[in-house]
Parts: sequence; C-alpha cells; structure tokens
Amino acid sequence: MPIPSPFRHPDGAIPNLLAMTWALGGWTGGVILICRGPGAAAAAGVVLLAHAMVVASYLLHEFAHHTVFRKPAANQAAGRLASWIAGSCYAPYAELRAKHMRHHVDRADVVGFDYRAFLRRRPALRAAVAALEWAYVPAVDLLMHAAVLVLPMSRLLRPYHRHRVASLLAEDYGVVGRGPRAAEDFLGAVGVSFLTSV
Repeated sequence: MPIPSPFRHPDGAIPNLLAMTWALGGWTGGVILICRGPGAAAAAGVVLLAHAMVVASYLLHEFAHHTVFRKPAANQAAGRLASWIAGSCYAPYAELRAKHMRHHVDRADVVGFDYRAFLRRRPALRAAVAALEWAYVPAVDLLMHAAVLVLPMSRLLRPYHRHRVASLLAEDYGVVGRGPRAAEDFLGAVGVSFLTSV
C-alpha cells in the first residue's frame, strides 16, 4: 500500500517544496552574504533575504489556512518556522493564526492598537503619515509593524509578550551582530521584504 502524501493536494507537493526550500535557503544564504561584509555580496544578500522573507510570508498565510499539509500539526510546525523567516516571530504563531481566522470570520480589524486614535492625538505625526501615504509609502503599515514591537513593552497592552520580544530582539542583534553594517543590511532586507509584500 502506497504511503499517502503529507501534502493536502498531491499536485501541490513540488511547488510547495520548491517555495519552502527557497524561503529557508534564501533566508540562510541572505544572512550569510550580509555577514560577509559590505559590497556586492551584502547587496546580493539583502535582495535574497528580502525575497525569501516575502515567499515565507505567502507560505505563512497558507500554513495558517492549513492548505499545504494534510495534518494541522504539520501546518502549525511549518507555520512557526515561516513566521521566523518572514520576521513575524515577535507574536506567537497560534496568535497570528487566530487573528487571521477572525479577520475572515468577522471581516473586521482585530488589531488591539487603534492607529487612528493614536494619530488623532499626534497631529504632526498624522500629517507625516498622510504625506508618506500620499507618496505611496505604506506608513500606516510600518506604524502597525512598529506597534507589534513596541506595544508588548508598554504597560497597557500584551505584557505577557515583553520577555519574548526582548529576547528575540537581543537574539536578532546577537546573530547578525557582526558589526553595524551587517545589522543595517539585515534590517534593510526586512524593510525591503515588507515594502515589496504590501
């Protein structure tokens, strides 16, 4: 008796394997190239890392919907890895998935941070965000990503994430801490991946 494919759809096995391999290999290769120092290798590393992060973001979405593997546990394990590669690891995968599922069910903005009220209280920042959005810079999305990092550290929201975010940030700077240029390139790749996935 043949062993059943772990993939939900047998015709999706090769494309999904290729995408997963590219995301993991591209992320690893990009970090290695960035850590080699300035120059063409670092520039290539930024592009490779950014693209791998975008692919991982798409995969993360599919894992959240349990559309890649037959078994939910396999989708969850792969989703946790994809969230790291995509740079979404500051919130637990289960929470990301739950909020995404609510987005489909409720068709509502389920984010606990009200950026509209935040900007109303800060007119200068609101004007800057409006100008950036007018210039097709996704300032609101960048603000929301910043909130994911900052809010767990505040006393108001998500205090149970403080240790997780602090340790992940420390680890990120430790892993790529081969000088300020490597850290800048890594953060640049994160920015490029975000801008190209919007």
